[in-house]
Amino acid sequence: MARPTNAGLDYFPLDTDIDQDDKLALVEADFGIKGFGIVIKLLMKIYATSYYYEWGEKEQKLFSRRVNVDINYLSDVVNATFKWDVFNSDLYKKHGILTSRGVQKRYFEACVRRKEVEVAREYLLLSRNEIEKYKNIVYVNINPPSVDENVNIKSSSLDENVDAGTQSKVEESKVKESKGNNSNKSDDDVVVPPGNKAHEFYQQHFQIIENPITSQNIDFWIDDLSEELVIEAMSRAALALKGYPYAEGIMKNWDKAGIKTMDEVKVADIAFENSKKKPSYGGNPSIRKETLPDWAKEENQQIEEKPMSEEEKAAFMERLKKIQSFDREKETQIESTLHGFKVENKRP
Repeated sequence: MARPTNAGLDYFPLDTDIDQDDKLALVEADFGIKGFGIVIKLLMKIYATSYYYEWGEKEQKLFSRRVNVDINYLSDVVNATFKWDVFNSDLYKKHGILTSRGVQKRYFEACVRRKEVEVAREYLLLSRNEIEKYKNIVYVNINPPSVDENVNIKSSSLDENVDAGTQSKVEESKVKESKGNNSNKSDDDVVVPPGNKAHEFYQQHFQIIENPITSQNIDFWIDDLSEELVIEAMSRAALALKGYPYAEGIMKNWDKAGIKTMDEVKVADIAFENSKKKPSYGGNPSIRKETLPDWAKEENQQIEEKPMSEEEKAAFMERLKKIQSFDREKETQIESTLHGFKVENKRP
């Protein structure tokens, strides 16, 4: 079943209710924080696409590479999620998808304002009482009968709970006809399956035949970002005369930054260009001049020596004589004191 465009959520709630917390705690008890992180990553993939996630061989290989764990280890963690009822094991066995009642309730609540939400009855785990309050749900078939006449569409037990009037209305309005049944359509009206344009772009511009690993990698990025962004990244790599690894590097940067649309790509490009711009200055840059304080100026000034006048010389010499006379009187007093001290010491 081809998913509707933009069916996923931009963010998802991680409930802290006791039941959900216990389930995740049991997985963490088996595999530690690494196993807990893998479950969170799986929930991110589910909500990013819809209320379920197809868990086939290709998705498992790509996911194991993305979280950098061995495929066998990943399989053990997922089996633990079935064991502890984090995900529903019956729907995985029947349809190869990962989902749960809690996931579906949270998804439909988040989509309540959307005009239309496409839902497959076979994938539902909610009861009629839980699902009937969502008025924007439109039921679709997993596999249109015209695609393969030998495919029998399985009916779940929930079919008995679906209103008969609603069912007949949906079957009239939502069963999609195949290209073979639309013989009046021209070649321009043929819808190219999602992902084909990206693969064609790769072969045309990189002049290399896709190997299975590259093909799966492109599908992975289409699922994680969008076909439009994958083509844009490859276009930039081709213009730079680089190979596909360069394009994948661009996509990794977008994914890390949470970029999902071309509008967000343009905003990021503008921000990047602005970050490269440096402020320009007109003319020669001004040279900073240090201003010395007044006290420093005074210390650095050279003292100019002026010759003494005759009067200044006479006054100076007079003062010098007084100083010398005072010094001689002091010396005489000291000598007289010392002489008297010696005489006193000689007396018997």
